[in-house]
Amino acid sequence: MSAPSVPLDGLASQAIRPADPSPFVVQATRDFAIAAPVWSELDPAGSAFQTQEWIKPWFMTLGVPSGAEPLFVTARARATGRPVAFFVLCVRRRWGVRIAEFPDFGVSDYNMPICAPDLAVTDAELAALWVGVRDAVPGVDVFWFDKMPEALYGRPVPFARLGWMAPIDLRCWTLELPASRALYDSQSLKAKDRKEHKRKRRNLVERLGELQLVEAATREQAQAFYRALKAMRAERFRRQGRRDLLRIRRFARFYETLVLTGWPGRGAATSMSSSIRTRAPTCAIAWPGW
Repeated sequence: MSAPSVPLDGLASQAIRPADPSPFVVQATRDFAIAAPVWSELDPAGSAFQTQEWIKPWFMTLGVPSGAEPLFVTARARATGRPVAFFVLCVRRRWGVRIAEFPDFGVSDYNMPICAPDLAVTDAELAALWVGVRDAVPGVDVFWFDKMPEALYGRPVPFARLGWMAPIDLRCWTLELPASRALYDSQSLKAKDRKEHKRKRRNLVERLGELQLVEAATREQAQAFYRALKAMRAERFRRQGRRDLLRIRRFARFYETLVLTGWPGRGAATSMSSSIRTRAPTCAIAWPGW
């Protein structure tokens, strides 16, 4: 489900009265450099889709060419000055109004502010916090928020409780794994699944030769894996009659930039390869969270 778009004038008319005076101080900036210290501090508490490694390529390849401007909003506890929430947003004009939304355009699974892991607020404090965010960004007509989950890493996302939000309950991009492959085999898989995996592995080796998982060791290798993925995907989608996002130039540039700027470090490009050629390339952001 998606959250409805909400005009600024309508946000104050929530059923819950904001705490007065607000226990939060909220500031906004459009400058990446000014936002960077708070972003880096809270970064591990968010998902991969709020990291600088994801957002900077997004603005470079998708946001700026579409007329979207960055907007960063920081909320601090008034008593301590400690940052408790950080919004990474973009602002653009659509349908004759200025809209603030999470940087997405269809490439993110989850959208949410980055919240301190220990952030716990009452309904009144949450309402006050949201009013502070709203008032910190004059000139915006509508906040358009969607894909906000109720929880991340087992921690509630407080802003999903706002009365006008319709949070999603999907966790389609998250898979919790045990500490080792041995534990995965013994605890996560049923005996029949382990047997089936071994059978399929034997069939692959007989058909393709011995397989190995290769992680890109250089930028050039990462780029080669990405281009192999793009080519294989294009052929498969063509046969299936499906729309391939990577055939749209700006989206292809986003993912290639993501792979190259994220390597080494949080970027990851891997390939299941045989002695003959690359068989199953994948590209991703490696992000452990908290």
